[in-house]
Amino acid sequence: MRAWESPFLKKIHMDAGNLCRLLWLLLLVVSGPSLADERDRRHGAVLDGITGFHVESAATLTFQHATRAPDRNEASISFDLVQTLPMGRGLWTLYVEGSTTPRAAGVTATFPAANADVGTTPDHRGRGRLQVSELHYGMETSDWQIVTGLIDVTAHLDLSEVANNETTQFLATPLVNNPTIAFPDYVPGLAWHRHARKHKPGIALVLAGSHGLADNAGHYARTFHLNAHGKGFFLAAELYGRRQTNVWRTGLWMRTDALVRRDGSGNGHARGIYGVFDAMPGEHLRSNLRLGITLDDVSKARDFASAAILRESGALALGAGLALTRLHGSKDERLVEIFARYRVNKALQLGPHIQWVGQPESQGPDGWITGLRVRLTL
Repeated sequence: MRAWESPFLKKIHMDAGNLCRLLWLLLLVVSGPSLADERDRRHGAVLDGITGFHVESAATLTFQHATRAPDRNEASISFDLVQTLPMGRGLWTLYVEGSTTPRAAGVTATFPAANADVGTTPDHRGRGRLQVSELHYGMETSDWQIVTGLIDVTAHLDLSEVANNETTQFLATPLVNNPTIAFPDYVPGLAWHRHARKHKPGIALVLAGSHGLADNAGHYARTFHLNAHGKGFFLAAELYGRRQTNVWRTGLWMRTDALVRRDGSGNGHARGIYGVFDAMPGEHLRSNLRLGITLDDVSKARDFASAAILRESGALALGAGLALTRLHGSKDERLVEIFARYRVNKALQLGPHIQWVGQPESQGPDGWITGLRVRLTL
């Protein structure tokens, strides 16, 4: 039986069909130009001087094969629909996101770090759905910016132009964001930025709930119940600056919710420090370095380091990255990824990737993963 005729892919097609119908229903009730999905605009980290109503939409399809997974093949689809509406002195942003249900014994079940774009919108049963991931209002001046509402914390901290977007850059989770930072999922919060100047670093401050949508089994009422038992706040402060083509960031974070210490002696709080450095060593070449250290006795990870390079020239992009997460009392997590992306036209991008994942025996086997990613702007 050919892979594209398997019963699993037929089921994926049915799940995707339901999401497609919901997505197109939303598109029918709004009007505006369809633009390429841009991470900063989508998540509200940069307002980009938008002066009118905009709609952006895209779909990402990934196909992966693993050498060591019980079900070696997995296909997934995710959708992004972003609407921005200027109002008063600021901008409303609505981000609707959808994803199919991950395969129970598939690639990402065996290798959780292999695909950051799988299962991003789970309901209370762990099934994929269409959801409102962000709804926030932002205002910006020449000196500062503020965004508040249901936000994505990762859109304001630990940013990189090289390794920060699983739909167009590296697919593996450790090459999207620093795994030592205990980011909540989409969560009520407030982010304030003071823009960097030539001789003056910028500042990013974030105050958000400790438990986001995924942490609350997809329930919005629970997500907005910030003072419920067992919850707290996520706090972070970051300095960042630009010098010629280089960008550096360094920050500290903590969570106030009580977590059990590794030795079982009581409760503690997760906290740590991190750094990001983007450079442009060549005309078409960019590089990224990430470092992170936890400063507590409750986190699973001890420290983290990753390095990545990305070459973009014309319609072709090539990337290579590696990541190492050192864990407390366990084998380290290691990952290597190489990918290519070819822009066929304004609406279609596609390319293969190959990964090697090494993980603790308690989590699963080591193994190779190959795949194909297709990005379609609707």
